[in-house]
Amino acid sequence: MRTPSTAWILSICFLGAASAASVPAAVPQAGTQPAAAAKLPFLTKSESEFLTGEVSGDRAFEHDRWYTHYHRPFASEGLMAAAKYTEEQAKAMGLENVILTKTPVDGMEWTPKRGEFWATYTTKDGAESTEKLCDIGSVQLSLLDRSRPADVDAEVIDAGAGVADADYEGKDVKGKIVFAWGAPPIVMKEAVWKRGAAGLLLRPDPEKGFAHPDQTRWLSIPEKSEDGKPGTFAFNLSHRNGVAFAQKMKNNKIRARAVVEADMGPGWLVMVEATIPGTDPALPCVLYTGHLQEERFSANDDGSGCSNVLEVARSLAKGIREGKLTRPRRTLKFWWTTEIASEDKLFADHPEVIKTIYCNINQDMVGANQGQDTLRVQNITELPWSRAHYLQDVAEEVVQFLVDGNTSQLAGLQSGVPFYPFPVLSKLGTRHRYNARFVPYHANTDHQCFVAPPVGIPGFTFTNWPDDYIHSTDDDLWNIDPTQLQRNALAAATIGYAMAGFDDKDKDMLATLLDAHAIRRLGTARAIAIQMIGNAAPADKPEALRDALAHVSSATWRERLANESIPGNSPEKTQPTSIVAIALFDASSLTAKNMNNSKRALPTAEMDELLKLRPARVGSVKDYQTNLGKATVPAGLHRLLSHEILCLCDVSARHGKNLNGLDIYNIVAAEARSAGPWYYGNVTTGQVLEYLKSCAKAGLITLE
Repeated sequence: MRTPSTAWILSICFLGAASAASVPAAVPQAGTQPAAAAKLPFLTKSESEFLTGEVSGDRAFEHDRWYTHYHRPFASEGLMAAAKYTEEQAKAMGLENVILTKTPVDGMEWTPKRGEFWATYTTKDGAESTEKLCDIGSVQLSLLDRSRPADVDAEVIDAGAGVADADYEGKDVKGKIVFAWGAPPIVMKEAVWKRGAAGLLLRPDPEKGFAHPDQTRWLSIPEKSEDGKPGTFAFNLSHRNGVAFAQKMKNNKIRARAVVEADMGPGWLVMVEATIPGTDPALPCVLYTGHLQEERFSANDDGSGCSNVLEVARSLAKGIREGKLTRPRRTLKFWWTTEIASEDKLFADHPEVIKTIYCNINQDMVGANQGQDTLRVQNITELPWSRAHYLQDVAEEVVQFLVDGNTSQLAGLQSGVPFYPFPVLSKLGTRHRYNARFVPYHANTDHQCFVAPPVGIPGFTFTNWPDDYIHSTDDDLWNIDPTQLQRNALAAATIGYAMAGFDDKDKDMLATLLDAHAIRRLGTARAIAIQMIGNAAPADKPEALRDALAHVSSATWRERLANESIPGNSPEKTQPTSIVAIALFDASSLTAKNMNNSKRALPTAEMDELLKLRPARVGSVKDYQTNLGKATVPAGLHRLLSHEILCLCDVSARHGKNLNGLDIYNIVAAEARSAGPWYYGNVTTGQVLEYLKSCAKAGLITLE
């Protein structure tokens, strides 16, 4: 479907007020339901009371406590222990079809058994002293992942950053241990593979790390070089210890003994799955995900998410079993994965699974104590515009209700409202407010596998940010808050249970809800369009009008796509409501007024070329995974926007929208503007045209 023209916008503004008059009075609308209301959105009062009382952050915390015992990187003994624990707990909760699957893949199984680094300092007058710097029995992350067995006694050489020829000038590192602070893969290449060093001792960049001087980062070395040389070993110091060791190197000759013992073998993935059957097993399921593999301790990333998926599953299963919750139409499924790799492998090998999934709710970093350090925020991602779906509006309604219900307001207290109008507090956690918000789409966790171009399933993630503890020894239980676990688990449980129960009878309610949110989004689009024109120099007004109208039209396209997702709706029957139409007409009339009847801008040569293209995704999931790396992302184009370009090509192939290249540019540009230049940056017609051509050459899409 093409983005609507200005004439189309004008034609629909007189659809009438019939749809507005038919709005059910009880429908929650865009966060307007009072936080003091007695129940969660979309649930009955009794369902709300059950879930609010049953979902426990303290229970989730105990699962998280267990997960933190193990270092659980890809294909490791610790990862398998976490998977077996999850399988055991899922069965004990009464979940059905509990399966643990181990799948062979390329890569290296690696489980460290011993890792020690001893340094012997010799002063200029010959005095010696010995110090143990690293021991994985004390600090697991002091040994980099994939370090191979070794027993080396060698001199230590300081190579600075260790990433360039200049760092090694005048230094013979062959057979020695290199002390450096550059990126491990580059230092391994320069020191070991290029110059014959025995191994590495790494520290953080000396200009960084002051805020967390005792934090040890989770790092890894490559399994092998591009020409097949195996990696050796690398140890890792905190900032404080790194600075101290660098100082000692100035006054001492240092030899070290490095000992590594590790079990190694072929790589594999592990995934645990479980089910709560719905009343109609033929319907695609609502799927929850969290990922098992990470470092020790990884209490937040993603011990918290895996723990919450267990707690959501337990609470929903108990409620359905005891008759407190009605069994939903759709089946509820739960996956605990090897992050991203499990889903990518499954969809590539068994693409038929894709049709069995309705939507994905991912939990990754959902236990942050929000009173610590950078005051972490619980972000929840919006859907990319290419996957617009009423799922986002349902999620926003639930999360905003819980935010309002767990935020104290002076005026509310003065009117007799409790400190928290709808308190969700664990027994052992904090009483912090719920600082949660929706942010534009980002990837880097499991939901991206569902949104991906050849898959096309709407999915979002709960992922807190910023986080100074991620992938380090600081990601431990002391920074986890059971109260935030409980709020996020309750939100996820409510969203998924509601999505699993909706049917055609909910069409009007969901349409009204979506309209309420659409008015807010389109109001933002209107404001951006007017700002585009207002900020333009007089000579640039015609181009600004052209781009502003394209922005509003693209925002409308997103709302139409979301409307089609509502149960009982179809592309043929779906039309924007009168409210949406009036909002668009207002935007168009205001932008036109700002132009003072100036001359319209003609399309550029790149726009004309884009207009002639009809990009459509081709090939299987496996083809996509194989060919994606062959396409070159243009300089300056955010990779999330390049991903969105391919998703829009998929929309044409999947839904028959027949978007042309200019439509795709306009939608991506509007999406970037809506997020703000500090999020995705800007996008140009030249970048989109270049990337489409590169994708066609790579075999990802066709252009005609």
